[in-house]
Amino acid sequence: MNGRHLMELLGGCEEKCCKTNKGITTTEEMWKGSEITEDEIGRQIERLKRGKVPGGDGIQNETWMFGTEGVKERIWDVVDGVWKGKGFPHSGEKAL
Repeated sequence: MNGRHLMELLGGCEEKCCKTNKGITTTEEMWKGSEITEDEIGRQIERLKRGKVPGGDGIQNETWMFGTEGVKERIWDVVDGVWKGKGFPHSGEKAL
């Protein structure tokens, strides 16, 4: 099966698409105008579980759970920048 045939099967969409109540739309159109809030970051941090093995970054959940408001604000700043297409800070730049 080639890529063109697959695109025809998927309705001809060349980028990621989602079915919505308004038909098929691209994920970019679906998320356009939405924002990540500091409150949402706080809620996600509250959902973290204690005692889990750290991920690839080596940072344990407790770091975020018991961090200061400044840590939470910086997490939001980085995530918001990525969400808005600015990318993740490169090595050498202040990430967190």
